[in-house]
Amino acid sequence: MDIQLLKSKLKYHNKTYQEIADALNITRDTFARRIKSGRFSVQDVAGMIKAIPLTWEEAEEIFLGK
Repeated sequence: MDIQLLKSKLKYHNKTYQEIADALNITRDTFARRIKSGRFSVQDVAGMIKAIPLTWEEAEEIFLGK
């Protein structure tokens, strides 16, 4: 998982941790812990793809690596 790329996409789309956490129905602190650990559920990934928004290619690069 490429956390730096995820953070850069959040910044590019002017999204805050709070906005993404709200979209995932979790707290900002929980989202921050998941960013730090790099551990996201499939539901989290699907939610981030919609909320940020990410293309399938970007999601693949961030969450699966190339």
